[in-house]
Amino acid sequence: MKTLVIDKHLGDIKVEKHRLIGVSEAERQSFPLRQFKRLLVLGSVTMPASLLFSCEELGIAVIAVNARQSRALLLQPGTQHGDVERRLEQYRLSQDEQQCTIWSAQLLEQKLSTALNKLLHYRQIKQGNRQQLFKGIERLQAVSEALQHNQPQDRDTLRGLEGSAAKSYFEAYKSLFAPHLEFNKRTKRPPRDPVNAVLSLSYTLLYSEAVIALMRCGLDPHLGFYHLPAYGRASLACDLQELFRAHIDEWVYGLFHSYTLRDNHFTRSVEGCFLGKAGRQIYYQQWSDFNKALNPLLQRAARHWCAQIKTEQPEQTAFDFED
Repeated sequence: MKTLVIDKHLGDIKVEKHRLIGVSEAERQSFPLRQFKRLLVLGSVTMPASLLFSCEELGIAVIAVNARQSRALLLQPGTQHGDVERRLEQYRLSQDEQQCTIWSAQLLEQKLSTALNKLLHYRQIKQGNRQQLFKGIERLQAVSEALQHNQPQDRDTLRGLEGSAAKSYFEAYKSLFAPHLEFNKRTKRPPRDPVNAVLSLSYTLLYSEAVIALMRCGLDPHLGFYHLPAYGRASLACDLQELFRAHIDEWVYGLFHSYTLRDNHFTRSVEGCFLGKAGRQIYYQQWSDFNKALNPLLQRAARHWCAQIKTEQPEQTAFDFED
């Protein structure tokens, strides 16, 4: 699944017969839109309305990204599913507190299982002090066992368990990175170090991809089962995002561990830490490649949820999308 990144360096943009043409002082570039499934629009870019119409016709998703604020706006979702009955079933199921709790417990079990597997992998490959990894593994195992043997009766209890596990997980995760990156804690809006800058941007893109996956299979991304509805938030996309955060974390670790991204790819100021021009070019190319594997998993998960909603039996199907 190819992604085209559009920024101010592309110059003046126009569309001719489903070809995007960018004209700058340096060069004229032409891209056949049929080759792409995603357009990522960065920074201050002026687009003609004809571009959105062409993307709608070709089923191309268009996402505007503000990396400094860790925000993404879905301008055009691409292909959408037209079966409203699926959304009606989703609305009805969301009013059943017992079913929502069962759904949420399964989601959390799968999230913890994935995170635990990642920590076990890091323990095998990390050189030197692994104390924080051992602590994180021990805590996640304890929470997972508590979920399996004592099913919580409400979502608030689940959120408490998740918060405890997430704190231990990130204590272990941050121990993987070199001290000069200054990844000492999770910071957002603005991020204060390179790792947080890339994590925030990657979570933002994951959220947008989750919205697209849910819309394409006919679900309402704003009505979640674990995350409660909130103004302006796609809560079901947040639910789906939880299953893949550890995959994002592993990918981000790989970018720094392999020196694909380095400290000099970032700019630091009182406003925060952000990718510079060279860093952005590297990052979005890497994201495009990574998303080729990530997107099918998101689509598979969304279809799986459609089946669960239709049967109204979330407790009978495991949340496993990696087989």
